Amino acid sequence: MPSKNVQDGGILLADDWKLYPLDERNWELCHLCPTKETPATKANGTAGVVRWQRCGRFYSYNTIDEAMLYVIDVLMKDGCKDDAIALASAMRQWQQLAESVRETARSPR
Repeated sequence: MPSKNVQDGGILLADDWKLYPLDERNWELCHLCPTKETPATKANGTAGVVRWQRCGRFYSYNTIDEAMLYVIDVLMKDGCKDDAIALASAMRQWQQLAESVRETARSPR
């Protein structure tokens, strides 16, 4: 399977966090940050370049809220309280919408 380019697409959770689709059911959390310096990145001139980096944290369609909670936690620990609060608010709206859809689907016609 060819490598996917995480630089394009995905769902932005915060300015520097996004979920990138791996297939129709699975997502990987990515962080926008400088590329770590390794012999390979030094050789090809990409060390320190700010790009979307894969985090190795994987989520399914029904665990997107867990990805949001992880990002909120990291933002709070990094002192980005306003960003964390904004994402938490968006998460509440998303959860309310999802519950509304579930209730509509359960309602008899």
